[in-house]
Amino acid sequence: MIVVRVRSFFDLKRAMGSGEVLLRLKEEASVKDLIQVLVERYGEKLKDFLFKEGEKVNTSISIYVNGRLIDFLDGLETKLSDGDVVSLMPPAGGG
Repeated sequence: MIVVRVRSFFDLKRAMGSGEVLLRLKEEASVKDLIQVLVERYGEKLKDFLFKEGEKVNTSISIYVNGRLIDFLDGLETKLSDGDVVSLMPPAGGG
């Protein structure tokens, strides 16, 4: 098992009830696996933020592993290691 720290911000933080949680995941878990565990734990409210059009992950959510955007790694297939920090950033509005 590995332990990963998940940081969430804004609406995602409210949906999870905390800005930071520790999750135990199986060895060789990916970002996709982490998202599935989060939805199982926090339910429909979080799922509505993380997914768009059914089971497709909302592309307006930026996901970082140890400060690196997963788009520049292996995307949702990015493997996680013990001690990694995953940050979930919803789009920020301004005006």
